[in-house]
Amino acid sequence: MHQGGIILFPSDTIWGIGCDATNELAVERIFSVKNRSESNPLPAIVGSLEQLCEYVDMPSAEVMAFMESFGTPLTVVYPRSRKLAHNLPASDGSIGIRLTKDPFVKQLCLTLGRPLVATSANLSGQPAPKQFDDIPSQILSAVDYVFEYRRVAVPMLYPMLPSSVVRISTDGRLIDFIR
Repeated sequence: MHQGGIILFPSDTIWGIGCDATNELAVERIFSVKNRSESNPLPAIVGSLEQLCEYVDMPSAEVMAFMESFGTPLTVVYPRSRKLAHNLPASDGSIGIRLTKDPFVKQLCLTLGRPLVATSANLSGQPAPKQFDDIPSQILSAVDYVFEYRRVAVPMLYPMLPSSVVRISTDGRLIDFIR
C-alpha cells in the first residue's frame, strides 16, 4: 500500500477494498475499479484516536462519548480534514472516517501508519458483499492483494452490515444521524 497498491480485506463491517488514504493515485484507482463517480466520496478508517486526530479536528467530548458508547461500527463525517489525498473528501471538504474497534482492521491501519480507504468491495450501485464469495470477479482481478483472513464465514464482532453514519459540525458537535 505504501507504493499505491489496493487491497481486498474483511473490514469491521463488510468486505472492502482499500488503499493508503493519503495517496491520490491509489484513491483514483479505487474510484476506477468501482466505476464510482469522484463526486461520491470514499470513507476512510483509522486504528487509533491518535491517528484520527492527525487527520481531523478533535470532536467534542459529547461526540467522543457517543462514539465510544455506540455498539456497532460508526462512521463520523467531519467537516474538514488534513493530509489526506485531495480526491478523497467530498467537494465541501467533509470526510467520513471510522475509528475501528476490530483488532484485525486496527492492526492493518496502525501497520500502514495512515488512514485506510475502506469502501465496499462492489461495483458502484451493486449490493455490498457480506461474504467473500459475493465479491464480483471484476473487483477480485483489479486489486493488488487479497487477504486470506475471514474468507470463510466466521463469527464477527458486528453483523456484516455497512456502518452507521453521523455528521458533526465545525465546532465538533453531533448535528445529524445520516444512517
